[in-house]
Amino acid sequence: MPPKGDAGDAAFVSLQSAYRPSGGLATGEEVAARLHVNGEGGHSRLARWIVGRQVFSFAWHEHFWLPMFQFEGPELSLREGLRPVLSELINAMDGWSLAVWFALPNAALAGHSPLSVGCSRWSDVFHAARLQRHALNA
Repeated sequence: MPPKGDAGDAAFVSLQSAYRPSGGLATGEEVAARLHVNGEGGHSRLARWIVGRQVFSFAWHEHFWLPMFQFEGPELSLREGLRPVLSELINAMDGWSLAVWFALPNAALAGHSPLSVGCSRWSDVFHAARLQRHALNA
């Protein structure tokens, strides 16, 4: 759950900065519009992905936001390697917490963030996610 007030605004700006190098954050409307241009109905495809927990999103100021690192290419294919990581965490964390987890340094990744190493080291990120899930369930 995002913090309230000025602290929440500052946290969102920090997330925007953290995600910028990997494609940034986009609203659900923006992602759906891009998906629509590339084929079948964008809103329905995006909704299936979110409900099916193939991607995560979080609410902020009346919009749903998606970190764009979850997609690849102009057609916005689902990023290979992300699904097992999400399967470890998506039932234990809300979307905001997931967004923060991916952006923060992680001891299991030698102090690197899951976001910064994900695309080249998904197995390491999966291991870090599993450790996180066990810690949350302890």
